[in-house]
Amino acid sequence: MDKACLVTILAECLVVPSVALQDYIAWEGIDDTHAKATIIYYGISASGIFTFDENGAMLSFKTSDRVATDMNGEQRKAEWSAIVSDYQTVNGIRQPKVLQSIWHYPEGDSIYFNENKSPVKIEYH
Repeated sequence: MDKACLVTILAECLVVPSVALQDYIAWEGIDDTHAKATIIYYGISASGIFTFDENGAMLSFKTSDRVATDMNGEQRKAEWSAIVSDYQTVNGIRQPKVLQSIWHYPEGDSIYFNENKSPVKIEYH
């Protein structure tokens, strides 16, 4: 559970950029549109790959550091992605309007959050 929480913080860290700049997150460039980030907190670590478009906007985050739990309580490892899209500018801040979470199982992908691509509202206080 602790590792899953760290992965969630990592996946969402660019929505609150000050989180992405904390000492417990290390960044490693891969190429012009990909970067690996690793979060280490209280001896627990998780990492994933961010994909960006040519303008630097985040498109996705993918990790193998999450464990899927099915409706019967059985757990298995599977890749997990957070997808962001449909950027808009709100109060001078560019932010995604659509967020999705996807499990990538060998038998096929399962979108478990926002399958219909409903718009979300991100508010900063």
